Amino acid sequence: QSEGYFELHEFRVGEQSFSDISLKWDGDFQKHRVNVDVISPSTTMNIGFTGSCVKDNCEINVDAASFTLQQYGPWQLLNPVQLRVGPGEIKPFRSCWVQEQSDICLSSSWNDSDGWKTEGDPRAPALDALLEILKDVLNKEHLGWNHLAGK
Repeated sequence: QSEGYFELHEFRVGEQSFSDISLKWDGDFQKHRVNVDVISPSTTMNIGFTGSCVKDNCEINVDAASFTLQQYGPWQLLNPVQLRVGPGEIKPFRSCWVQEQSDICLSSSWNDSDGWKTEGDPRAPALDALLEILKDVLNKEHLGWNHLAGK
């Protein structure tokens, strides 16, 4: 059992610059709670999740997530999302996001050979923009983590 808090200020990953990122965790690899906050000049994001991992396989319940893009405004995750993460893949999952009276849903997955695959609402330019940022930030050339990022 452990808990901790980690912060980074004023840094770049690829083409993206960030003002702040914070990571707070409680628990261990087998059972944990994590909250991540990210602030950049054009984006803010928050994600909170619980999870459990056995060897290289994790089940993660994203119970809260939100993001704001200057161009598209604030969006929030409508319902919790279950993720199954294994070596080199994130199994297909569905997420729905709301902004005031609007909502959009996407089906997404990731694997090491093909990267991110997302299908969903064609009215989702905000999610497309967020995914492009995440693809750049999570690019394995930047992180060197094969299990985390798409191409």
